[in-house]
Amino acid sequence: MKILMLGWEYPPHISGGLGTACEGLTTALARRDIEIDFLVPRLFGEEDAPHMHILGAASADSMAEGQTSGPAPSQGPFASHDGPLSRLIAAEPALATDPIFTAAAQAAYAEAAALGDPGVQMIRVPAMLKPYLDQSTYRELIATGALHEAAIAEILASEILNPLPGPPGEVARLEHAHVPGADFSYSQETSSGAHYGQDLFSEVARYAMSATRRVQGRPYDLVHAHDWMTFPAGVEIARRAGAPLLVHVHSLEYDRAGHGADRDIVSVERQGLEAATRVIAVSYYTRGLINRVHGTSLDKISVVHNGVYARETVEAYTEQRSSTGPVVLFLGRVTFQKGPEYFVQSAARVLEQVPDAVFVMAGSGDMLPRMKAMVEELGITKSFRFPGFVRGAELERTFSTADVYVMPSVSEPFGIAPLEAMSYDRPVIVSKQSGVSEVLQNALKVDFWDVDKMASQIVGLLELPELRRVIVERAREEIRHIHWDAAAETLIPVYESVLRG
Repeated sequence: MKILMLGWEYPPHISGGLGTACEGLTTALARRDIEIDFLVPRLFGEEDAPHMHILGAASADSMAEGQTSGPAPSQGPFASHDGPLSRLIAAEPALATDPIFTAAAQAAYAEAAALGDPGVQMIRVPAMLKPYLDQSTYRELIATGALHEAAIAEILASEILNPLPGPPGEVARLEHAHVPGADFSYSQETSSGAHYGQDLFSEVARYAMSATRRVQGRPYDLVHAHDWMTFPAGVEIARRAGAPLLVHVHSLEYDRAGHGADRDIVSVERQGLEAATRVIAVSYYTRGLINRVHGTSLDKISVVHNGVYARETVEAYTEQRSSTGPVVLFLGRVTFQKGPEYFVQSAARVLEQVPDAVFVMAGSGDMLPRMKAMVEELGITKSFRFPGFVRGAELERTFSTADVYVMPSVSEPFGIAPLEAMSYDRPVIVSKQSGVSEVLQNALKVDFWDVDKMASQIVGLLELPELRRVIVERAREEIRHIHWDAAAETLIPVYESVLRG
């Protein structure tokens, strides 16, 4: 079976759980002889995917199975450069520490350095800077001039050096998918090849057209699209190829924004759900939410829970721990969906009973400044750490040096981080408003809004070592059965049933 899988990110360049989930799932599927072409907006230069072909919509090249990409430039992307990129960073300083933007900048400089090599052929197609960027933030960056059209065009799309595969006339515009406010065609590009939209949806539409041209004429048994930003591409490619479409819902706009959901994003979600032959949800919680929000029949929605592999021993990291008091960890995007304010409120209550406790809020997001202000207002600044977005060895160290992990999400379709914490032998507390609470037996559960109970659970885990030991030992056994092989074993029969019609 050969499938085309569409994603918006892939490790190590990730902003949330989507890329991690795609890596785990594709690895497990490949072990079961599923041949995969995985298409992302662009390749950054550090992707390691020997189990499949990973393609960039913005490149005529791909990394075949058994290959890994070359190393990223060792020099910092902003160290010695002047021009539009530096001006962009000056206008929006937060981008300087954003991992997706940094990777894009490194790739851009690597491309510029390679232009002197006649053997290098490439195309640069502008794409959205961050997978979790929302429409209001995007418009704010445009309005403030931080995402000035000419500057971005100069950075990411100064000229097309090598045309995308296939005659341009074959994919001049989207014929089967509609993206709100983004009805343009390739023939409407500027002379430099740049087309940077005035909103997020122009970028989604451009990815859909780039992706369609990238795989035009390739035979696939089915198309599998992850989350709303790839749904238009999935609809377009599947219709042109005459292949069934599966859309995989990791999160709905309703999860991220509640009643303030962007109606245009909701529209794109619904279009993908209606066009799909089958819908995959990451939990029964999400399945029910899709049904309530979009009216999709429950019979059309299959549930495939996420999972992670257990890590090796963490003693080496634990020995490096600098804190003398117990450590309580929040790790994730600092946004409305993740409930960071409830973590801060419960921390204030915990400190009344465990005054030497240290609370770590690891991640970035639009609510981070507000959380820092709340910590200061509560007078608990000395007990808080804000390390920002962590990955790689720093991510392992962060999990390993924590005593308790807390996920107080307001609305969480699944939630991979608690499984990761369990794989490091950390006891976890998860909100009942999460998909992962459906599958975890050996975790403490609490309503996200019940900060008094959340605080009591944290105190119990910190002060009762026997309770912590029992939970960890039982969770260690449980985590062995919740992993990506199980997800693949559930997903493949769904593939097969779709192909049987």
